Amino acid sequence: MLLRMRHSAIVRLTHWINVLSFIGLLVSGIAILLVHPRLYWGETGSVQTPSLLDLPLPFVFNNQNGWGRSLHFLSAWVSIANGMLYVWVYSHDQEHATPLRCVLIVIESGVRPVLSRLPGFWQTLFLASALLFYVLYQNFHRRTQLGAHVAAWYGWNEALHAARDRLTPPFAHRHTYEEVIEWFHAEMYQGLELLRDEQSLEGVPDTFPLNVGVRGFRRPVRSCDSV
Repeated sequence: MLLRMRHSAIVRLTHWINVLSFIGLLVSGIAILLVHPRLYWGETGSVQTPSLLDLPLPFVFNNQNGWGRSLHFLSAWVSIANGMLYVWVYSHDQEHATPLRCVLIVIESGVRPVLSRLPGFWQTLFLASALLFYVLYQNFHRRTQLGAHVAAWYGWNEALHAARDRLTPPFAHRHTYEEVIEWFHAEMYQGLELLRDEQSLEGVPDTFPLNVGVRGFRRPVRSCDSV
């Protein structure tokens, strides 16, 4: 069976934004060059300073409103913001690597202890505000990224369960492989097998984030082994 994995909606969106930003930079750059046909090297450049390259075109300073320069800077900032969004969305391995992810983790850590102590009715009432996000993210991002045969379709009930699993457990910890391996070694486990080393299921991209999973074996302690 041949599987065709499409890029996720976020990848397609950010790439098309990048295309539009590049076009804006190109068009505005040409407009700026037609008005001031000189290229400079250094921090400053003007008609009073020497240029690196003079193009055989006349200066056009009349009737200029500066739209080229404004569009140039706008396109540059849109490109930077778009790149930051892409890096933030796909930096799965380091949840604390970006300020936005740090903020989300702090919010989650602060909300969970409060929600876990509320009655079920109030938990549901609070989580209802996040259901639309869960439905859109799962159905239009996750299913596009992983495929409909891997990622389930979320209705309101499934979204509520997912939000409840994430935000209401009294204790939820994120540990690295290094921490878990250290615990296994401290308990004299050997031959450790890591979930990240196992082959992914068919159709699941290698970049799909998995939980930390470690399997080990410990030799039974016999009476003659004790000191």
